[in-house]
Amino acid sequence: KILCLLGLWILVCFSPTGQAVVITTGNGTGNTTAPSDDFGWDYVGWISNGLTGVYLGGFNRSGEYQHWVLTADHGVYGRELGTFKLGTVTYNIVSNSYVRIKNPAGHSIDGLTETYADLAVIRLESGPTNMPNLTISQTSPPVGSSVVAVGFGRDRETNWVAWDYEWNEVALDSINAYDFGYKWLSTGTKRWGNNVIDTNSVFGNSEFGESKTLEFDFDDPYFASDPGVSHEAMTVPGDSGGGLFWKNTNSMSWELSGIHVGMAGAPGQPEFSTFPASVFGAISYSADLAFYRNEIYGVIPEPKSIGLVMGVFALAFVAVRRHRQKSTSRR
Repeated sequence: KILCLLGLWILVCFSPTGQAVVITTGNGTGNTTAPSDDFGWDYVGWISNGLTGVYLGGFNRSGEYQHWVLTADHGVYGRELGTFKLGTVTYNIVSNSYVRIKNPAGHSIDGLTETYADLAVIRLESGPTNMPNLTISQTSPPVGSSVVAVGFGRDRETNWVAWDYEWNEVALDSINAYDFGYKWLSTGTKRWGNNVIDTNSVFGNSEFGESKTLEFDFDDPYFASDPGVSHEAMTVPGDSGGGLFWKNTNSMSWELSGIHVGMAGAPGQPEFSTFPASVFGAISYSADLAFYRNEIYGVIPEPKSIGLVMGVFALAFVAVRRHRQKSTSRR
């Protein structure tokens, strides 16, 4: 059932530029602009090696202002990186800026056996000047939470396809029709779609890393286990490194909660490399960023910590000034 990350990496490498998550709505070509309740559409961009990435923002690190992008490690590991495109603007990636994100200390408690997660950050030579830093979730979206997935993976054909028990294509109304879904196209555009968190799990391997993930499945809209979800989405090759966004129910603000790292076919489905289709029952996996938040900010400075430091300096300045004023009055 599980598609190995190597197979996914091969598909990512040879998937064409400018593609999208698969959605069930209409003919599958919608959701190519930000919705009215914008989750962070403009932060998701395209890495020139054929992978999605999420712009985290600009950070002051040791006096140097740096721009960082978070993505999946299996698409950048050991590869030469060129540019990152946000909207219509292309930014150069700093050579040798790639850093792998580790699993936290004591990660075996969470069922993880590998040192590294399937996550990496890369730095840009320059970046947007008008985009606030993106918020990374401090807590994981609870099971049942509504989330938005966005990326540059494969498009789908317009119409449903049916397969029998042996995965032979049959007519939709055939008595032998057992599985349903969509075949992939080789064209598309950046797209978003919705889903619901089903569970937490571990996904990955020793080559590209192993991650604690948020898991969501691709439901048949007529037999949905999560009724009421519109624009049901599944990640596909090319979406790796894309973002999973959650509207925190406490703050009612959007947060980056996941980075897409892998997918699995429906039960019994042949490997995607030989059977390129989104079948209802397939599963998507996104690294749970609340679990990796400290590790990410160990590479790039946490915005709040910078504000705290500046606040301390400000308080110190006020204290010194008051002391001098008192000293002057005593004279």
